[in-house]
Amino acid sequence: MTKWYVKWKLTEQYWSLSNAERLKVGIQTLGMVNADMKAGLLKDWAITTDTGKGYAIAEGTETQLYESLIKYRPYNAFEVTPVIPFAQHYATLKKIAARVQSK
Repeated sequence: MTKWYVKWKLTEQYWSLSNAERLKVGIQTLGMVNADMKAGLLKDWAITTDTGKGYAIAEGTETQLYESLIKYRPYNAFEVTPVIPFAQHYATLKKIAARVQSK
């Protein structure tokens, strides 16, 4: 299963809401994040201390991730990048090094 690094930020549409509306949307959003974490799609989620942006680590198919992220619109924008876990990267580099050394 693919792991994904998801950078997110709150959009202008979010910031244009009143304070009361932002609080309501914020609580709803965190409820959805909590549900995605319980379902196992999100492995980690954080917001920066200056707020307004953060990251998540997700694990699933491209379609599963898309179906999850689309529900956070229009108040969140995303940059999504597939990542390779440490063990997989380390094993790959060891294989490459072994091939190079055998030549």
